[in-house]
Amino acid sequence: MNARLEILEARLRTREELPPLEYCRLAVEVAYILATIDHRRATEYASEALHQARSSRNEIMELEAALAIAVIAVESASFDDALPRLFQITKQTELLHLSALQAASLRWTGISYLRIAMFTTALEYLAKAKTLAEIEGLSIENAKILKASGDAYFGLGEIPTALQHYRESLRLLEGTEEGSERAAALMSIAGAHKEQRGFNQARIFFEQALAAYKHAGNTAGVRKALIGVAEMYAEQERFDMALELLFATIDISGQDATPLERAQAYLVIGEVYCRAERTDKAINYLLRAEKVLQETQAMTYQAKVYELLTQCYKAKGDTERAFSNLERFHALREQTAIQDGKRAIQYLQQGFASEQAQKEAEIYRLKNVELAEVQKELERLLMNMLPVPIAQRLRSGENFIADAFENVTVVFVDIVGFTRLAGDYSASEIVKVLDHIFTIFDGITVKYGLEKIKTIGDAYMIASGIPYPRADHAAAAALAALEMLDAIQIISFRLSEEGFYGDINVRIGMHTGSVVAGVIGKKKFTYDLWGDTVNTASRMESHGEAGKIHVSEDVKTVLSFTRLSGIDERHWATDADTANIAMTTTSRANDQFTVQPVFLFEERGEIDVKGKGRMKTYFLLGKEPVIR
Repeated sequence: MNARLEILEARLRTREELPPLEYCRLAVEVAYILATIDHRRATEYASEALHQARSSRNEIMELEAALAIAVIAVESASFDDALPRLFQITKQTELLHLSALQAASLRWTGISYLRIAMFTTALEYLAKAKTLAEIEGLSIENAKILKASGDAYFGLGEIPTALQHYRESLRLLEGTEEGSERAAALMSIAGAHKEQRGFNQARIFFEQALAAYKHAGNTAGVRKALIGVAEMYAEQERFDMALELLFATIDISGQDATPLERAQAYLVIGEVYCRAERTDKAINYLLRAEKVLQETQAMTYQAKVYELLTQCYKAKGDTERAFSNLERFHALREQTAIQDGKRAIQYLQQGFASEQAQKEAEIYRLKNVELAEVQKELERLLMNMLPVPIAQRLRSGENFIADAFENVTVVFVDIVGFTRLAGDYSASEIVKVLDHIFTIFDGITVKYGLEKIKTIGDAYMIASGIPYPRADHAAAAALAALEMLDAIQIISFRLSEEGFYGDINVRIGMHTGSVVAGVIGKKKFTYDLWGDTVNTASRMESHGEAGKIHVSEDVKTVLSFTRLSGIDERHWATDADTANIAMTTTSRANDQFTVQPVFLFEERGEIDVKGKGRMKTYFLLGKEPVIR
């Protein structure tokens, strides 16, 4: 791939002739070259350099080798490994006043957050790196930081700002020997123009990037540039030109191309054929991409393959294969969303990010709920709104579904006084208001991983702990109920500003216990709950008070005494509060503390509950974090 790589590896083979620190320096350089090509070989070189540096008691060289190992982890998307290393390196380099290494470590920390779409957090670290680089006069490092910052602004949709950073990076790289870095900046400028549909400008910069990569002997970069130009032509519906370039990327791949690079080429070819409505050709290349991707962990690319195959088979009228690939697409997106959500939570829990990172992690997870669109399509195919596992079971041939769950929290929400208000407004106005309220409630339900069961007029029913059991069912339901209570106050205020008179409030009831959940009947399938727990939760709502959450003693007991070890892996937390359900453990330096949400109650006393007799009940007031 790289003439420089061949020269360096040849020198390293004469190890006995090299001074130890010279060997370390060369091994680290080789590790960086191989970081995006061969993670295993790159790690071997960097690890050997680290061992040699430690043996020589050279702390600076040791940190350089450690940074190389962290960079390899970033390039292989092993952020669980990369981030702890980078934070430690940043701390050590700061103590030793090694500004250049510290700036590089901060830059790669920013790139790590960039790779997981936490763009604002990335910019925070990159800004720190830039300050150091400017103070120390590190122009090449500053150019790399500017390029990464541009990528973060691009991710945030701020394309003009991204372009400013790319151009400044390119200016600093002019006249240097950093050919691949200069080519990368040119590629980014081209991509920004392409995003703005400035195709003529994009083509000019893509061609300049291609020339720069060729001059640097970087065939991987050449492939990227060719694919970039091809994608631009595809956007312009110049499919023949796009395909010509894409086939060229395969021709130049040779043996040094990674499986992911080959798969990407096949994927883009398949996408172009699909857009050109040459369906059979598209399917052929997409299946090739699928086969190669089996060698990788690139689930995002795999999901894209299944999405395109769904479109192709749908165009051919092959509904069975279309649905099969749609299911695969859905499963991968769901798996990716869960993994990414858990990973983001983990980084936040370990103290790797600021308060802004917590907010951005929530945005990141919510972005990944694009899977809701896939669910809608599945729902249309099944002609009903059902939990995905239930839909899959029905499709597999089950005619009767009735699952018993021991620990479920059921919540009823009723809009107080809505029947009276309905007499003062038209049906369309009332439906519009209800739709607004329930849409917000739907968002809260999804946020906390709950299951919406049904709406009955102006009543809203949800459950926690189905269709998957979860240890935190009561806490998740309680947080959702509290948020609904806050939401209705905001809704009421905004509606009053729009001329809707009359206060809107809710009455909420909760109970915890066992239920049977499932689907019965042959037509118009609905997922429903049965059992005394449902009846009791309904009674908690009907015997409650406006603006309050009325809970049974069972709910209070569970919320007061359950100690949770983590949020159920099939549900993702969506903000700091949700993460706190799980006894969030955060490590800072050598100190550890835990944050356990404590729910606050007001005892209502014993009341007569229709059909239940005397019951001791409570009002859920809120929660507060307590440091333990």
